[in-house]
Amino acid sequence: MEGPLDWHEVPFPSCPDEDQRVRYLRAYQFITDSKNWFMNLLMGVVCSLIPVIGDIVFNGYLFEVIDALHEDPDHVDYPDFNFNRFVTYLMRGLWPFLASLILGLILAIPIIIIVATIAVVGVILAKDTPAMMAIAVLVAVLVELTLIALAALLVMPAILHAGLARELRFGELLGFARDFFKRMWKEELLVILFMMATEFVLIIIGILLCFVGVYFTAVMINMAFHHLLFQMYEVYLKRGGSPIRRAEEAIAEVEPG
Repeated sequence: MEGPLDWHEVPFPSCPDEDQRVRYLRAYQFITDSKNWFMNLLMGVVCSLIPVIGDIVFNGYLFEVIDALHEDPDHVDYPDFNFNRFVTYLMRGLWPFLASLILGLILAIPIIIIVATIAVVGVILAKDTPAMMAIAVLVAVLVELTLIALAALLVMPAILHAGLARELRFGELLGFARDFFKRMWKEELLVILFMMATEFVLIIIGILLCFVGVYFTAVMINMAFHHLLFQMYEVYLKRGGSPIRRAEEAIAEVEPG
């Protein structure tokens, strides 16, 4: 892809999902749209073997995939992974990584406090009654899972904003996350449930393939997740949401002249 993509200038393509639905299975089907799809998958596995920065690099590549899918009227043409763009991918993937890390740490504090409080109060009220203690632990686990799911509703649009903006602008990021949640919360919940279900199945398949398959299924899951981010963003824009400004656009708006 030549030159940075301007989301303001690229028109919305006419496509069959005019009813503004997210096509969940399409998130996995798109992987094979490229004739070099297996090599892209293999490059994802190679990146996953590189400690820390490997996943950041491949996620940076996936945001370039999101850009390309938006440009293509049929939403099928996306670039192959190019190892010569390793540093470019790294810088692109750094922003969503930081966004998820910072928000994850911030949200983890109240989640830990709430869950720990429920667990302690439950144990105290149980008074060494095994059945009551088991119920208290179960309630704490259910509350924890619910809070994690709610936190994911904020983290997903934050990742999307940071990846497309190519920088962290927390004021805009939080505003975007709120507006995204207002327009897309149902789709976000369905995406979470869909990813949980398919991840479980694919991991089992990977384990059955002598564990080696886990590396490939993990990359497939990651690619599917980013495609769902792309789909949700497209639907969000069709519902009147505000496009995410790139870093260059944000700078141009504050510079005189």
